[in-house]
Amino acid sequence: MTQYNKVTICETKCKTKKSDITDISTYKKELKKFTIPSELVGEINQLVKPYFDIDTELPQNTQFDEQAVLVSATEKIKKLFKLPNSKDIYILKRDSREKNGKYKYSYHIVVDNICITNFNIKKLLDDAKITDFDTGVYDKNRALHPIIHLVKLIRKLILLMFQSSNHMMFSKIILKKLILLNIVLHILQKVCQLGC
Repeated sequence: MTQYNKVTICETKCKTKKSDITDISTYKKELKKFTIPSELVGEINQLVKPYFDIDTELPQNTQFDEQAVLVSATEKIKKLFKLPNSKDIYILKRDSREKNGKYKYSYHIVVDNICITNFNIKKLLDDAKITDFDTGVYDKNRALHPIIHLVKLIRKLILLMFQSSNHMMFSKIILKKLILLNIVLHILQKVCQLGC
């Protein structure tokens, strides 16, 4: 099977159970075969779209300039791949959350129309002395949670349900999350249609 236009899904805890997806229309169906699916991105010689993670933890009272962080990251990625603009750079954002008394901000960035191994992404970052991104995501046999997988979202919504005594507030939260998920799904479909 060709390594182009292919996504390999595996079980998060057991990377030997895999499914190679070459048809986007079967993506959701294949995801359902796994308890907690992940996308395998670290196989030897596996080509992937360049991806970058930003995970920032700040004390609770610290001002965070999200726009400055994302503009800086985008400019560095454009320079790294000699891109004339940012039209092929997609940024996915996870809601900020409290963790160990700090606030955590997480972003996943993907560059379309380029293929590379995850090892070479790390090498490019190291050579350019760029330290803005989490380089732990470039390990061998690394697996990333698919952006349309709902396990994390469902866990968060269940937690909110138990924390909220106002069911109307909970319904509004679900509606907002579903609208956001629908937007992300639309972007993912467009990116996957273009292929790697």
